[in-house]
Amino acid sequence: MTESGVVSPRSWYWRQSVKTIAHLMGTGFRVAPLRIAGTVLVGFLLQRFGNRWPEQAIMAVLDFRRHHVTPYYTWSQVQNYLFWLGNGILIGHLLLSLFVGCIVAAAAKGREMIATMTLGFVCGLMPA
Repeated sequence: MTESGVVSPRSWYWRQSVKTIAHLMGTGFRVAPLRIAGTVLVGFLLQRFGNRWPEQAIMAVLDFRRHHVTPYYTWSQVQNYLFWLGNGILIGHLLLSLFVGCIVAAAAKGREMIATMTLGFVCGLMPA
């Protein structure tokens, strides 16, 4: 029985992608195991300990602005507050992850892809 349609090419693509990533990670760890493990560990710790910084920064800015407004809130002020509370924290987490990824890539020296892929894999597996 032959497969037809889109299912067969998609499954082939994902199988090849997983094999390639596993091969790259395995080769990287065989060549420089301490450098990769060290940079991933440092990146993971930076990500975990820096995880609350975006919330603290957004809340500090919103709290500072709250003291300079009238005692009542208009609907547009409430919408603005909720927008920055939700989206600002998400943007902050994105920027933190980008910053940590750049630090890990700079520390890996020649093994940037392996270190950052491993860091992403480890952070994805660990609960928040």
